[in-house]
Amino acid sequence: MLEKKIIPIVFVFFLNFVCFSQNSPLNSFSNIDNHIIIKTEKGKKIKSVPRKNNLVSIHQGTSLSFEAKNSLVNSKNKKITWYLEDNKISERSTLDYFFNKAGIYQLSLRVVNEFGHEDISKIQVQVLNANKEILNNNLPPIIPINDPDDPETKFSIQRLVEDVLVKVEGGCNTLSNFSSQVFEDEEDNGLNKSYGYFKRGNSVDFPFEDGIILTTGSAHAAGNQVMDFLEFPSFINFLPGDDDLEAAIGIPRTLDATFVKFNFVPLTDVLSFRYFMASEEYNPDYECDFSDGFAFLLREVGAAEYENLALLPNKTPVSVTNINNSPTCGANQDFFDGYEIGDTNYYGRTKVLTATAPVVPGREYEIKLVVADDANGGLDRFLDAAIFIEGGSFDLGGDLGDDITIAAGTASCKNTPVVLDTGVTFATHTWYLNGVEIPQAGNGNTITVTEPGTYSVDIDFGGLSCIKNDSVLVEFLPSDDPSFNVDADCSGATITITGTPGGIFSFDPDPNDGAVINPNTGEITNAVTGTTYIVRYTTQGDCDDTSTQEV
Repeated sequence: MLEKKIIPIVFVFFLNFVCFSQNSPLNSFSNIDNHIIIKTEKGKKIKSVPRKNNLVSIHQGTSLSFEAKNSLVNSKNKKITWYLEDNKISERSTLDYFFNKAGIYQLSLRVVNEFGHEDISKIQVQVLNANKEILNNNLPPIIPINDPDDPETKFSIQRLVEDVLVKVEGGCNTLSNFSSQVFEDEEDNGLNKSYGYFKRGNSVDFPFEDGIILTTGSAHAAGNQVMDFLEFPSFINFLPGDDDLEAAIGIPRTLDATFVKFNFVPLTDVLSFRYFMASEEYNPDYECDFSDGFAFLLREVGAAEYENLALLPNKTPVSVTNINNSPTCGANQDFFDGYEIGDTNYYGRTKVLTATAPVVPGREYEIKLVVADDANGGLDRFLDAAIFIEGGSFDLGGDLGDDITIAAGTASCKNTPVVLDTGVTFATHTWYLNGVEIPQAGNGNTITVTEPGTYSVDIDFGGLSCIKNDSVLVEFLPSDDPSFNVDADCSGATITITGTPGGIFSFDPDPNDGAVINPNTGEITNAVTGTTYIVRYTTQGDCDDTSTQEV
């Protein structure tokens, strides 16, 4: 006897139910449980659960049974119709459907009563193939997080800060005094760590190329593959909360806190880095009442009070309840990026934000990056949040920036001065071109260059007992070629452009003797015999140039 194979399924669904007359717009939403019962092929009723992508999520090869509840099917309701996309597939109160192809399907139930009024309930069914992939959909690829193939997955939180967040290089590491609270893997495979390394991968629209992630749950589960409901990033670390975070944002009690704290010495007068917050609480059931907390806490070493840098311009703390697009509690929508974007397994996220603070170069500061679950009633521990911080954006100063090249579109025209600036005003600089010292450059933090080549600098911080070095390639766009030939006679001249065409001819200066020059061809007419004229030709390209000849 063949054994019947049962395909395990998990579901996440949201039903939009709208009541309207035939000519009225959609205007209201109500609870899924009031309108449609969804059952598995074994007859088990699917309960209402936290929503994911506003979809029912199932595996390829699964049958579902959809049933209109009795509140819809009564004596006043005359017609029931089920549609898959725009195709009518049934007029019965129940519908059994076998989903054998991966993809996203739109299922609609339309009920018309005796007055011609129509109720519409819509469900999207997300069908995953064996690799948990959705075919022919508009969601971006999900990003890799703690990918076993990335060496950074095995980095400690300290090394991630040094090598990814700050990208310490050039011989001067001003980071020190690290401490942290994180959840680690016993096998050191990155699957359950509460922090980690992420990269853009094939998700080309993801805002950061790479960076570090701090979570109240599991970092790996936040990316890598599309998750079913039971596999969402929810993960209880059983870590304690954080007193500093609670004091900074006014949460009475927190749980599952992940933080890293370290000292640093800024080399410029402004500290900044880029980040965004993502959360499972971005859901109509939770975003008005629940919000995990996070903060970037900064203070000068020896000071008592922290300053929280995770604030909006109006000084509001960044949180789910303070940034969302809910129809009932919407707040600061301009800073909200969207729900179910698809490149992570979180329900929604903020736009990219910048944490910034004035600092005094050369002084030592302490910063604490911390995120934790709100212990509100215990439920919030199951709904996790994460902070994504852009790699290399924690800028301590002292570097020359990206290469200035033609290929990158950042090169200036030939002979146009380019100013290089380390931003460090309290150190001694030594400048080089192609490895050779430039004595006339002085020892300041800027240099103006007009020649192509590789410029480098040694920055001696004196009291910090370190020398930082950096280099940058500088290229220049070639100028247009303004060359031309002249063939003169007694009453005029004809001109042949031998360089870049399309320029403008003129006299320089204007002779005021009746001679005329054609601005497009350079032809001279009505010239006075024995008179010398100066002809100027100016190209009109991005890097224009000028030449003159006597005629």
